[in-house]
Amino acid sequence: MRIGIINYTKLPYSEPALSASYLAIVTSGLTTNLPPDLAIEVVSPTDKTYEIQEKVSEYLNAGAQMVWVVEPVLRTVTVYRSSNNIKTLTINDFLSGEDVIEGFQCSVAEIFD
Repeated sequence: MRIGIINYTKLPYSEPALSASYLAIVTSGLTTNLPPDLAIEVVSPTDKTYEIQEKVSEYLNAGAQMVWVVEPVLRTVTVYRSSNNIKTLTINDFLSGEDVIEGFQCSVAEIFD
């Protein structure tokens, strides 16, 4: 399958910093209401914890299969598969696309290098 980066507008949920869906490669002018299979949220210093948690809930409730929350200050990636299936990975761990982006794996440390 191919991965398309989608530009979402007027969605019933927030727009992630980056999203990937198993769709055909999409031109930038195409709009869809489909949720991403994977949403990636990069935490900035001005983000509030409750705002990030609300976004994660929105993505999952909209149908995203997985959400990665990248925390540059703590150098962690938190992987959400559901509201009760949550793993926080440190620079000593490997991040995997699991069944959402099969074959993808990288060291969390590489993300922050």
